[in-house]
Amino acid sequence: MVQTNQVRTLIVNCYRRRAALLRWVLKKRPDVRVVAAVYDGAEGLAMARQLRPDLLLTCISLKSLSGLELTSTVKRELPGTKVIIGTVQGDREHEALSAGADAFFTYPMIVDEFLMKLDAVLNWRTHD
Repeated sequence: MVQTNQVRTLIVNCYRRRAALLRWVLKKRPDVRVVAAVYDGAEGLAMARQLRPDLLLTCISLKSLSGLELTSTVKRELPGTKVIIGTVQGDREHEALSAGADAFFTYPMIVDEFLMKLDAVLNWRTHD
């Protein structure tokens, strides 16, 4: 049974292994549900428009439409959607945040740090 209060999440990442990693990490959060994963920026934008996710997890280096362009378009068209951008290029955080991302992380991913950023973006409170 699907909980109605789950955070509906769209993953847009040009690397299938990274998308699979994100799916695996998100299994630690039962209130987050991946509704789709796609591997191209233009396809990601089409899916975002169709699915209207609560959360978009993307990367900067997408094909056909960069993660920065995807982020700025999604934030303009779907302002309620939170966006977290990941990349192997740690020096691109300012660009990602300027495009409208709510948070930024780097690969290789440190799972606990990613989950803390996810918590902050979604305003969750952690329990000891």
